[in-house]
Formats: sequence, C-alpha cells, structure tokens
Amino acid sequence: MRELKAEFGTQVTFIVADIKSDQATELGRRFNLRSIPHFVVVTANGRERHEVGAMSKEELRRFIAAGINPR
Repeated sequence: MRELKAEFGTQVTFIVADIKSDQATELGRRFNLRSIPHFVVVTANGRERHEVGAMSKEELRRFIAAGINPR
C-alpha cells in the first residue's frame, strides 16, 4: 500500500481502517462492507467500484487506475 500510495500521489486518497475502530464501523455501513479485505474506489463522479479478497500489488494497481480513468 505504501508503494502504491507513493505512486498515485495526490490522485488517490488511501484510507486503511482497523476493523475494531469506530471509523471502520462507519465505513462498513457506508460502503456495505461484508468481507475483508475489501477495496473501494470512488470515482470523481461518485461511482463506486468494489473488489473483495486478496490482490497482488499489480492487480490492486490496475483496480485503482481503472477507478481514476473509468472507460
């Protein structure tokens, strides 16, 4: 995550939540999180893209890039 955060810079805001925190409870409700890991990209127009399950760094990079540049 640190490497991807550095790579995407200001294009993306990364939020990593501890599942035992109040923030995670709030995020869980907001995004209907049912499994972990659960990745969410919210596009500039507010559209949500979700992926559940472990991903390699390259898979996560593609997922984030697709959210930044939706087709």
